[in-house]
Amino acid sequence: MTNNQVHLQSGHGQFRIESDCGLQAQHWSAEDAKVILVHDRSLAVAMAAKSLSSGCKGEVRVVYMPTGEVIFRKRN
Repeated sequence: MTNNQVHLQSGHGQFRIESDCGLQAQHWSAEDAKVILVHDRSLAVAMAAKSLSSGCKGEVRVVYMPTGEVIFRKRN
């Protein structure tokens, strides 16, 4: 795991939240994280929807890791 990657929940994360900018939210303290691994689809989408900083001009995505399918995408 790199410095800009966070793994939430025990076990293996099947969903990867990734962003061009740092992921920020009041619910976790992983400042400047660009990847967060989560085991639950609905949790991953909810976190992604609330995690893109207002100053970011990029996008945030949730990727289903076994297939590489992007299941959620949000752009600023």
